[in-house]
Amino acid sequence: RRLYATILHAELEKKKRAEKEAAALQMQQQNAAAIAIQSWCRSVLAKRSLQKKIRERIASLEKIKLNAAVKIQSWWRGQRTRKAARKNKKLKSINTRLAKLEKNSRPENSVGARMKSALEILLDSKRLATVGGAC
Repeated sequence: RRLYATILHAELEKKKRAEKEAAALQMQQQNAAAIAIQSWCRSVLAKRSLQKKIRERIASLEKIKLNAAVKIQSWWRGQRTRKAARKNKKLKSINTRLAKLEKNSRPENSVGARMKSALEILLDSKRLATVGGAC
């Protein structure tokens, strides 16, 4: 009986050990599966986070680009306006000077009047010395 009890005890111990090993193996497999799932979840979350950061950075760069374009347009329009204003000032100055000259001019000093008198002298004159005085 003792031998039978020892054998039975040994068999029970083997069975317990096998069950423990099976349980440990099953636990290892579950742990490996859990690690794989966690790893996949973390990678998905990391990719989403990275994509969000990329989208935010692109939006930020687009905003910077838009602001730069607005600045360039503003500068260009300012330059064009200032140039037109300078031209207008010059034109006003020229028109003012012309108006003063026209006001102070005499009709006999106009180019047309002087040319008419020179032609009359040329047509009436027969001597070259008189022609030289007309000009």
